Amino acid sequence: MSQVYLSINLETVEAAVGVTTNCTSGGLSSEEAVEICYLAGRHSEKLCAIDISEYNPFVEDWRTGRLVATMFYYFSLGLSERLQ
Repeated sequence: MSQVYLSINLETVEAAVGVTTNCTSGGLSSEEAVEICYLAGRHSEKLCAIDISEYNPFVEDWRTGRLVATMFYYFSLGLSERLQ
């Protein structure tokens, strides 16, 4: 059985939504990034790990940390709904 590894780079999230990244246009909105995490937890039976990269709490402002925490929360929420 093959396994899936999800890696989300925060540089793909648009800076226009308040996240401190280099992507100024054409990237994911924060809502889309959160939805991807939720759907991955909810529907992917082959998913074995999730990684959110390019977060540096010493450089980024509080909004980026809050987005990362929200992404992990919604992944966990989707996973718990799948396992029930």
